[in-house]
Amino acid sequence: FLMTNIDTAAVTIWSIYIIFVLFTVVLDTGIYAVSFTVVIAVIQIIFWMLFPEVPVIIDGNEYLTRIFIIFLSSIAVRYLMKEYALKIEAYRKFAKEQEVLEKISSSFISVDRKNAKEKVDEMFEVAYEFLKFDYMCLAMFDRDAKEATFVHLNGKDAVIRSHPYRLGMVVATDTLPPVIAPVLRGRTIIYEDMEDGLIEAGEEIRDFFLSRGIHSFFALPILVGKRIDGMLVVEYHHRSDAISREGRSYFLKMITNILGDTKKKTLYERRLYNSAYFDKATKLANRNMLVKKLKQEIQGRKDSEKIAVLTIELVNLKTINGSFGHTIGKRIVIQSAAILRHLFGESCYISRSSEGEFIVIQPGVEDTDRVEGDVQRLLDAFSRPISTETGIEALFVVLSVGVAVHPDNGRDASTLLKNADLAGLQAKNTNRKVVFYTEQLEDLIAENTLFRNRLFQSLQNNEFFLEFQPLISSDTESVAGIEALLRWTADGNKRVPPDRFIPIL
Repeated sequence: FLMTNIDTAAVTIWSIYIIFVLFTVVLDTGIYAVSFTVVIAVIQIIFWMLFPEVPVIIDGNEYLTRIFIIFLSSIAVRYLMKEYALKIEAYRKFAKEQEVLEKISSSFISVDRKNAKEKVDEMFEVAYEFLKFDYMCLAMFDRDAKEATFVHLNGKDAVIRSHPYRLGMVVATDTLPPVIAPVLRGRTIIYEDMEDGLIEAGEEIRDFFLSRGIHSFFALPILVGKRIDGMLVVEYHHRSDAISREGRSYFLKMITNILGDTKKKTLYERRLYNSAYFDKATKLANRNMLVKKLKQEIQGRKDSEKIAVLTIELVNLKTINGSFGHTIGKRIVIQSAAILRHLFGESCYISRSSEGEFIVIQPGVEDTDRVEGDVQRLLDAFSRPISTETGIEALFVVLSVGVAVHPDNGRDASTLLKNADLAGLQAKNTNRKVVFYTEQLEDLIAENTLFRNRLFQSLQNNEFFLEFQPLISSDTESVAGIEALLRWTADGNKRVPPDRFIPIL
């Protein structure tokens, strides 16, 4: 092309290089501009060497060519300005997208079980401001993915009011539209433009959405590990331009990743919480949770009300474990927990504090008569054998119950639980089924504990000795035998009555 215009040294035509150089601006890399510039310079150097001097004649054709190049340059510049504006807009949209995602991600750093719903609602609000969708919902599946519960909604009020799926609605997943079925298998559904002839949805699906006024549709699975825990659905009831559609899929995928991570975090948190505060076998609260609950009840107690604490021990559980195995013993514990739930209901708080011990908190007690009545019903309930549902015959369970009442027997949770334990211990040691705590009981137990400690020391200190007395026959009035009596002297030859230390032995 340049050779055909060598007679004028291409004085007009060579300026078209500038147009091509301008076009390299929109190619997103400087390598094209540098390469094209080098090629142009080399061509000019070659022509300079081959034709150092060329006489130039400017005629009408040259002027027309110049005018054409001017208009061509104008068109090129306008096109470049448009492309540049589109790139700037795309960059701004990308920057805004990253800013919104960063804002959402930062917000979810502090997410937990208590604020998860609030955080997701805030995320939906932010997403609505950015994506301008007509309808977006989050549906969570049950463990078997048989039911879906719509837990979060956002969008235009008119669309939400007329939409078939509302907040809090629970539906069977097999009643959802067939187009959503792939989500249940972990697939992502993205239909950016239903009127696009190249869409892969097919005529039937396209007609399904367009008949409902939906021009863009997204359905993305929420993955927690490898399990599909829910889905995020987004609808546009208006046709969006290409710029608006750009990046939507990426943004929604980021949201589903955040939702999946949030669900995973709250699940782990719940497991840790349950492990720390609940018994795995019976699903009852453990002692840690019991103490928290008792403190709350004490703080919220009315002046005229009392709080009863019952410690209930399965006395013969160790015997059952030793005779029939721990599996049977575990069944007995679970069945006992069920009996307690049925007996006390939701008005009381029940916990499993150790292997064979339960603690019941009874708030709002007006007098001890009610407690005595409840304890009697408890004993009656355990007077019948408990089925193990394992082929072994039903087994009887022996109870010992200790009772302490707030504020009479303790004004704080620690003291109240200690005194209830002392009452339960006394019931167990004396073969009595029920013992209510008294101050005398604490003194007695403390004294028995002290005596037991002294008994161990007395063996080392030789404080025991025997006394012998004859056994006289009532018939012959002669000695029929000798009876040996154990005696204990402590604290400087001070005798301890046998009825005080023999029961401890």
